[in-house]
Amino acid sequence: MPSTAEMIKEIELLLHRIKDIDDRSRGRHRAGDLRIAVTGLPGNILHTYLLYVAMSDSTIGRKDWWARTYSDAARPHERDHQAIRQLETLTKHSVFVFFLSRIEWNMRKLVTYLEPEACNGGQSPFKNIYGWLLKRLYLMKFVPLYDLCRHVRNSVHTNGRFVPRSSGDITISWDGEDYHFRNMEPIDFVSHEVLFKLYHGLVNSLDDMLNAEAITTPEFIEDMIHT
Repeated sequence: MPSTAEMIKEIELLLHRIKDIDDRSRGRHRAGDLRIAVTGLPGNILHTYLLYVAMSDSTIGRKDWWARTYSDAARPHERDHQAIRQLETLTKHSVFVFFLSRIEWNMRKLVTYLEPEACNGGQSPFKNIYGWLLKRLYLMKFVPLYDLCRHVRNSVHTNGRFVPRSSGDITISWDGEDYHFRNMEPIDFVSHEVLFKLYHGLVNSLDDMLNAEAITTPEFIEDMIHT
């Protein structure tokens, strides 16, 4: 597991990248434009993650905090360490789920803006949404990334295991790496390092989407539902 300093550095790199894209969007578009939310909403999730990592280091990461909070110099006990490990795992996966969900939310709105009836009015499964949108924007190179992220996210519903609708293993190749999903087995490659690689890939995809001609051309794309 990366150190706190390494975690903060990685999250800050992502936030700086998102801020650059967000500043460009705000310079191009006026308030209420959907294109501002495309990076703004995922960026909010990462900012929250940064605060969590910093707060954890100054609280549960310090023995004096345990003694001061519980008036027990022997803490943290083994059950506390177990709870900390569970918290780390839960937070790691939850942040990724929320980050990807914010992207999905904006993708659904972009699809219905470009073609209101497409993907059952934006209500189709996520795979159909990003498949349609990335094809429309000539960004099919990102489909394996989104396939990978979707399967990682879906494992939250199956206790960390790959449980496909149709039995069978799959392998997804992205950015020079092969990721193996084996039927009914834990998805055990989802380390912090892998997740940060996925975050960076997703941010790159958002940047390319916002620079696609079909997205840059309209004068205004109203964000019909503000969140």
